[in-house]
Amino acid sequence: MNAESAAIDFLPKEQKISGQLNFDTHLNLIGTTEDQLLKTVKGDLHLLINNGHLGQLGRFEHFLYAQNLLSQKLINANLNSAKQAISPKDTGYITYLKGDIKLSNGLAKLNPVITSGPHMSMYITGNINLLSNYTDLEIFGKISSEISSYMGKFGSMSIKDFLEEHTNLIQNQNNSIKEYLTELPQMDISKIPQLSPDYKYQTKNFRVLIIGDPNSIKSVKSFTWISPLPLKENLQNNHQVYETNSNLNQNSNLDLKNPTRQTSDQASQPSFLENIPDYFHD
Repeated sequence: MNAESAAIDFLPKEQKISGQLNFDTHLNLIGTTEDQLLKTVKGDLHLLINNGHLGQLGRFEHFLYAQNLLSQKLINANLNSAKQAISPKDTGYITYLKGDIKLSNGLAKLNPVITSGPHMSMYITGNINLLSNYTDLEIFGKISSEISSYMGKFGSMSIKDFLEEHTNLIQNQNNSIKEYLTELPQMDISKIPQLSPDYKYQTKNFRVLIIGDPNSIKSVKSFTWISPLPLKENLQNNHQVYETNSNLNQNSNLDLKNPTRQTSDQASQPSFLENIPDYFHD
């Protein structure tokens, strides 16, 4: 089955997607109009797309319009040429996309969806409102060294080194380091798929938050590089996860119906972003 026609109902509108689609689903829905069907749909969708292309949401250069990057003029200037250089590399091409989507009351929960291609892979979780196109997604991703090399020093060196080199031009350097770097336990980083076909060179991991219309650059709230937690903190985190799982198994009354995701490190929107257009045309 062609993925483009199937994606119309279950992915954000205008997210052009192509490839060979295989899926397994069990859905219940009631209604005679599209809105009624989307509001009442309940069920699970398991999908696999091979050798395809993703829309705007699957292009790495789209992530570089993140608000925290635009708000720092030095970094934004460093990335302007990178966006043009990366575009022809077609980071939206995927060797495969697969995942589980839970549909309920007009919402699609990505649980998760993962993608892999020659230049970028992603581990995507969050929700998509099928009626309004409003998305709330967290993406852990990986890019090839070829893509990161186009990003100049921002892509080839650590963010701490980059900011230290330009310390006279950047205010509040300590806060800036935290704004462009996310530390994660190794168990979370390992969820990011490897590039495919087999990629034997260095890669770089990143995290992106998308909140709003996924086609609008204003919805890219944050882009950060991912760095593993120090070994001691990794061990403590794994111990906490073990204890948490033990408590969950013992507590049968725990409410798991409304899981939420913390997004406390979202970058606030700078005022000048109001004047930026929602879309840029190639």
